[in-house]
Amino acid sequence: AAAERAAEHTPAATSLLAESLHLAGEHERAFSLLRDLATSTAAGSPRWWHAWTRMLETLHTMNDDGSRSEQIGVHLRRLRAQPTFDERSPAGMRLMALVDRYSPAPDPP
Repeated sequence: AAAERAAEHTPAATSLLAESLHLAGEHERAFSLLRDLATSTAAGSPRWWHAWTRMLETLHTMNDDGSRSEQIGVHLRRLRAQPTFDERSPAGMRLMALVDRYSPAPDPP
């Protein structure tokens, strides 16, 4: 709890704590920190992209029953439409790894 309070004031610490929680299997807590980080960071910044990417990876980890598939797909489509999206960036490559699972190809014309 003390670490989470300290992380509230330091974006880098929040990111590290969220990563630690994710790796420890505490996905809901990690997701909550990442959501806070994404909403408090300038859209399109590297930290914003990292937070959104890790949030979707965390949702993927929690999606064994498929209940989050639609939500993940919607966010992937929205993020890929952002002007700062770069599929060659580290975050972009990680997001693209999720695209095949959650963003089916459109129907042919």
